[in-house]
Amino acid sequence: MAGSSAGNVRKQSRSCFSPTHDDLAPVAPRSLALAKRHIQIESIPASSQEILDRQRLRRPSSPHFTIYQPQLTWIGSIAHRISGVGLSVAGLYAFLLAYLGAPVVGIPLDSAHIVEFVQGVPEWIKYTPKASSPSRSRSIPSMGSGTCPGI
Repeated sequence: MAGSSAGNVRKQSRSCFSPTHDDLAPVAPRSLALAKRHIQIESIPASSQEILDRQRLRRPSSPHFTIYQPQLTWIGSIAHRISGVGLSVAGLYAFLLAYLGAPVVGIPLDSAHIVEFVQGVPEWIKYTPKASSPSRSRSIPSMGSGTCPGI
């Protein structure tokens, strides 16, 4: 700034990353975050933007269901998924409400009583849902909930 008149003072842009400033003192790491960046933005003319918008309207998007021929297996798959989610959510909420309400009513609902209850259920009731699934192996009755998902 030496050599400039008092009425016409121009501030010189300094950057700590500029290689021409050897006279700068070592910069603390804290001041590095305060460095300014100058970004020049060039907007697209309106006519170019309109052309891009028209091209995007004509451009095909990802495949939609309308391009596929409907098949019977879709119905079974969708029904299986909906019933599985419905029963899972209904079972979860029923157990949570029972778990919260059981102590109020006076019914013991802890793990020891649940295990005792399941042991008291007749064997034919435990194995009937497992044996009714034709797609699973009937020789392994301990597969539990994996034998009849969504039913």
